Amino acid sequence: MRYEKKFWGLLLTVSALFIILLTLFLMNIIYPFHVQQMKSRARETVSHLRFVLPHLTPVTRQKYLETISRNTEELSYLLLMDIHGDAIAHSNPVRIGMNFDEPGFRKCLATGERFEQIYLRDPDNPASQYHNEKTLDILEPYYSLDGEIEGAVNVGISMKIMENARRNYIIVSIAGTLIWILFISGFALIHTRTMAMKRRAELALIESEEKYRFLVENSHDIAYTIDTEGIITFIGSQIKRYGFNPDELMHKSITAVVHEKDLPAVQKILQESIKHEKAGDVIFRLKVTENDDYWFEAKGSVIRDQEGKLSGFSGIMRDITERRELEVQLRQSQKMDVIGQLAGGIAHDFNNMLGGIIGSAELLALKTEDNPSLKKYADMILKGAERASDLTRNLLAYSRKAKFITKLTDVHEPIKEAVALLERTIDRRITIKTELNASPSQITGDPTLLQNAVMNLGINARDAMTDGGTIHFRTENTFLDEHYCSTHPGIVPGEYIEIEVSDTGAGIPGEIINRIFEPFFTTKKFGQGTGLGLAAVYGTVKEHRGEINVYSESGLGTVFKIFLPLDSSPENFIAAESEQPEAGTGLILLIDDEAIIRNIAHAQLTHLGYEVHLAEDGESGIDIFTRERDQIALVILDLVMPKISGQETLRRLLAIDPGVKVLIASGFNYHEGENELSGLGAAGFIQKPFQLLKLSRAVVQALK
Repeated sequence: MRYEKKFWGLLLTVSALFIILLTLFLMNIIYPFHVQQMKSRARETVSHLRFVLPHLTPVTRQKYLETISRNTEELSYLLLMDIHGDAIAHSNPVRIGMNFDEPGFRKCLATGERFEQIYLRDPDNPASQYHNEKTLDILEPYYSLDGEIEGAVNVGISMKIMENARRNYIIVSIAGTLIWILFISGFALIHTRTMAMKRRAELALIESEEKYRFLVENSHDIAYTIDTEGIITFIGSQIKRYGFNPDELMHKSITAVVHEKDLPAVQKILQESIKHEKAGDVIFRLKVTENDDYWFEAKGSVIRDQEGKLSGFSGIMRDITERRELEVQLRQSQKMDVIGQLAGGIAHDFNNMLGGIIGSAELLALKTEDNPSLKKYADMILKGAERASDLTRNLLAYSRKAKFITKLTDVHEPIKEAVALLERTIDRRITIKTELNASPSQITGDPTLLQNAVMNLGINARDAMTDGGTIHFRTENTFLDEHYCSTHPGIVPGEYIEIEVSDTGAGIPGEIINRIFEPFFTTKKFGQGTGLGLAAVYGTVKEHRGEINVYSESGLGTVFKIFLPLDSSPENFIAAESEQPEAGTGLILLIDDEAIIRNIAHAQLTHLGYEVHLAEDGESGIDIFTRERDQIALVILDLVMPKISGQETLRRLLAIDPGVKVLIASGFNYHEGENELSGLGAAGFIQKPFQLLKLSRAVVQALK
């Protein structure tokens, strides 16, 4: 109590001194400084006008004074007088002639010096709005460009403004005093309630501890505390879910719960946390007796003793096993997407080159029909280029840019065809079993791509069983729920057909299983594989809006599971096409930035009977079309070009002639249902490299 009285006495003394010092400071320092600043700005304005006025015309002088008056709140008026005392420019016409003091004005002109005076305005005219107004007038002569005094500048400051400033500072002093008194009163009120609140706080603390204990014991996260030596001083009962007894872990080192592979990283974080006295986050696995790996993320804060020294750390451990699995899947998916873009780009450029090779070989074969010794070389070039084209098709299948025919398909048919081919080609020591149990078994997709995918899986299974074994093909209907789809991005819940291809081979090592779908990745010996088979399977499955999973153990074999969406739509039929090139007539404009494509396509189209104009980019193609639009029957347009893209070129061509027929060509393939170019007016699409037969069909169809 004695110390409390001293405290309040000292506080009241300090408060009184503060109020006195505040008032003295405002009235004796701040207010005079404010007045002096107002006068200084007025003097600066006068000095400024002395040098500016000789350069201004009478009209601009008036505007200039009005502008300064509007921008300067402290100045009541500005007046410019000639040597006779007549006003020639002013900021307020009401004040003209009312502030002219003849002796002061003459003294100012005679001495050439500044003259300041206190002036009482209109003392004899009570009707004036400026009756008895006091102003501080500052007069100073100004000179012409010849150096002669031309008149005087008069700047007036209303003393009322200064009085208002004084009143404002008095108000501030009073307000500061009241605020301080309110503050002291509030502080006193708070202090008087402190003791009562302290008692309530003690009771609330007891209740809070009980709630905290309840939350800790019923939370999914595991609460913990450790000391600076890494000794566990507390751990939540939730640790029982993972096979630990919390009582046995008390007073043991963290090595009792942290997996030995992650222990160095955890100990390093602990040392850094002690060094910087700041808790660090750490991710680690639990040391469990089962084969399962449980990943945890530990977040915490520092614990200090009564002297403020670091004594340990507390926090929670959260099970992030499922989250890590999702992150791994997401990273793998992103990596596959990036590789797919790269593979698609390579295939696109390679297709341009193959287009020239295949087209040249076809034309060469036609020109050498009567010379078998030369024709066989042309056929060899054509076959080699076609094999190279198969590689690019695998790349495009992986990157999901391959040719895709959408039709209702019984998934068992491509599987049966693939099995029939495998039975005629694989080692007799390998047995093939089939269990095609799915019913219904219809999907929407491309049966050729599906057959190739099943073939690739069968060939890989064959290569994994050098001493014989069994390949098992099985199908069944299944339903993928939301839980499964949440862990497999891109898959929607619904009815699916599960295609399982398993073998009893050597299996896939765990360190490479995440790379098997990457293009050009292969474990086969040099010359025995390209590394594109499983990449093409992956692209085909994704193209069909499906999912592919692989399970393998060394020495026990491998299982691939493909999930494709079930479809019960009515059958779609595709009309058969002629196997012979179709000739035609008309003028065709070919726009392509690759010289080899332009040259060989020119030769192919000429062989078919068409006239051809060539353009190396969109701009030159538009120029040609503008000149000869009446004669051009068809435009073949490359989609990927420099300067302006194929899309932009198409838009400009349609703007010139909405009825123009445009056949899009690209190393990529664009699905008919998803291709925005169809909506823009493209008449058709052809994928590079195009052979003579395919080119003739596309041109005829577009012209129709």
